[in-house]
Amino acid sequence: MRGLLAVVGLLVAVPGVLAGLHLGTLAVASWFYREPRPPEPVPRLRFRVIVPAHNEELVIGATLSALRAALRPGDRVLVVADRCTDATGSIASDLGAQ
Repeated sequence: MRGLLAVVGLLVAVPGVLAGLHLGTLAVASWFYREPRPPEPVPRLRFRVIVPAHNEELVIGATLSALRAALRPGDRVLVVADRCTDATGSIASDLGAQ
């Protein structure tokens, strides 16, 4: 009877041991895996700053000057001059905003 229990115990334990060996092998192999580097450099991150404006003639110059100090090459400023009755749009264009 004791021998039969040993055989049954081995039959039950073998799948668990094999699964453990499989997962352990995968875990050890993952330590040595490295993603291949892309062949070309990743493009730089660019931002588009949108400034909503409605008759902001008095402050749009200071706003765009402060933004220009924080912009990097490739970043853009878009001023949305919504039905302005003053010179907000022309001031923004003169300062380089789209």
